Amino acid sequence: MLFGTEEYFGEYAVVNCGVGSCPTFRYLDEFWDKLVAPIEADYFLIEPCTINDWLSGNTPEEYYKTTLDLLKRASEAGKVLVLTVSPIIGRQSAETCTGEHLYDEYITESKRAAKDLKLPVAAAEILDARGIDVGIETFGEVLISGESEHFTDNNNHILTDGLPINAIKLKPNAEVLSDTKTSVGVIPMSYRYENSDGNRFLVLNVNTRSEASNVLKHYARSKQYAENIPWLSGNKLPAYVYGNPALYIIAKKNDSSMAVGLWNFFADTAIDPVVELDGEYSGIEFLNTNGKLDKNKVYLSDIPAFGFVGFEVKN
Repeated sequence: MLFGTEEYFGEYAVVNCGVGSCPTFRYLDEFWDKLVAPIEADYFLIEPCTINDWLSGNTPEEYYKTTLDLLKRASEAGKVLVLTVSPIIGRQSAETCTGEHLYDEYITESKRAAKDLKLPVAAAEILDARGIDVGIETFGEVLISGESEHFTDNNNHILTDGLPINAIKLKPNAEVLSDTKTSVGVIPMSYRYENSDGNRFLVLNVNTRSEASNVLKHYARSKQYAENIPWLSGNKLPAYVYGNPALYIIAKKNDSSMAVGLWNFFADTAIDPVVELDGEYSGIEFLNTNGKLDKNKVYLSDIPAFGFVGFEVKN
């Protein structure tokens, strides 16, 4: 039987070896030797949380064993990255499938299989699976965030539109930076943590493979990034502008000066942007704009839609 033909040019190729409506145990029996083994791949990107295993009626323990077999075969052939993100979100009742188990139980088993084989999994779980302390005691089930994200430093609330998050339980010395009210209580949405080895982490409890672009770049998030970079790295950002998520900034420094460019990739004017610098500077030259330098801040004129401005500051 001919399953399909594909032709590639160049040094690398990405091949989709998935089979629709196929649980893991059937895939291993019928398709692994036909679709995967002949390729002799160097890398495997595997998302083992198949809905079909849940619908098949196999128990979570049986699913764990077949997933372990799948991951072992892949890891013996090449390098493996495991994606453990749920394709469906929220609480699924047992009545929606042929078995008595919730879908979340199968997700847990796929993570256990990856961890038992010491394979990397997605996001903070990559580090946790490698034995690196990221401040999370348990990852919990996947659920939907509340209507808003509450930032603890200023009590602001930013709409989230209901995003997939994990019901994480943090270690006592983790510092919660924002949270959300869910059906099971208040869950951290972002936190920072320093482990006993001195490794520092800023963690967002968000499934970035969902439609999470807004929650990653809104005003409060960009402010959170900028304020925590000194804590993470010991250095301030060379230049930072707050309040314009679609205003992109690039800086280049040498011993005597720093050049800064700003691109407004949005249909609205960036009104009176203020650029905060990493220190005090004594002089400035403007390109395509006007403004004022006041120690470590540059006050600029409006930047029109899809416009560009720049400046150079001197030590």
